[in-house]
Amino acid sequence: MKKLKLAIIAISLTNSLFVFAQKKVALHHNGTTQIFAGIQPLTDAYNAAQSGDTIYVPGGLYSIPTIDKRIALIGTGYFTDSTNATGRTQINGLTIDIGADKSYISGLYIVGNILMNGQAQIDSIKIHRNHITASISYFNADINRPENQKSKGTLIYENRVNVITGENASDLRVFNNVIFNYVAGVKMNGWIRNNTFQLNPSSINITGINESLIENNFFAFGWSSAFNNTFHSNICNFNPTADLQNTYTNTYINQSPTSVFVNWQSPDSYTVDYHLVNPSAFTANNASQIGIFGGYYPFKVGGLSNNPHIGSINISTQTNSNGELPVQIRVTSQND
Repeated sequence: MKKLKLAIIAISLTNSLFVFAQKKVALHHNGTTQIFAGIQPLTDAYNAAQSGDTIYVPGGLYSIPTIDKRIALIGTGYFTDSTNATGRTQINGLTIDIGADKSYISGLYIVGNILMNGQAQIDSIKIHRNHITASISYFNADINRPENQKSKGTLIYENRVNVITGENASDLRVFNNVIFNYVAGVKMNGWIRNNTFQLNPSSINITGINESLIENNFFAFGWSSAFNNTFHSNICNFNPTADLQNTYTNTYINQSPTSVFVNWQSPDSYTVDYHLVNPSAFTANNASQIGIFGGYYPFKVGGLSNNPHIGSINISTQTNSNGELPVQIRVTSQND
């Protein structure tokens, strides 16, 4: 019996490792699962997907067609320590177009941009726990598009991202992100909350933001072309309060990032610790914490998506005295 169990374990383990080695992508549809391998498994899985399906993508390098249907696209994560066992899911650019309303993008390392059609209305997109090396933005954006025809309900949260631009977004939500450069082009009803803005060469953190609520953030640099905004409970590495174009309340001025954060480095790296040295010294408007670890979506350092994740695999090189092969697999997940 022990030998039979060992054989079953060995076969299962071999199959699991083979699946990982072959970069097989899983498509979930109405309770059933279809596996895609080959040269372009993610492309094949996407082409077979129907609106409402979920695609799970293992570690590896992939490309994907333009997303023009409602899907959940979930990778293994991006953070180095969290993806030692699986490898990170890397995609070279991502485009979102008409028909992708209510799509969810999570756990990816994206080299380049996430681009959304700026001449269409694409509602309720969620971009969650990704590392985007360039921007999240709208291409060919029509800045004169009527407010009721702009994309609504876009939620960008818990990402590491270089630039966010919202020229075709109405009520854009930017929550709990590490932003290496700036947010731009949010013209009305934006909500920029609990982000940490890093240093950047252009010496701005926001530009072209109007009639929006900007609260509970850390700003390393200032802004330009920002009018009629409400700034509340922000920590700033400068003094913005002489600006008469916006409203400021409870602003913490001239706060050096090296004294605010446990371990601040610029440019950003995965070794930075964005926890506040003294959270009680900075009071947010809702009794929460200023910065990425407060608010509605506290930042998760591991950068994992919500699905169970293999954190480590340890396989013995030989059987024990009972003829068993010790295998240790640690599975973790990070909730919202």
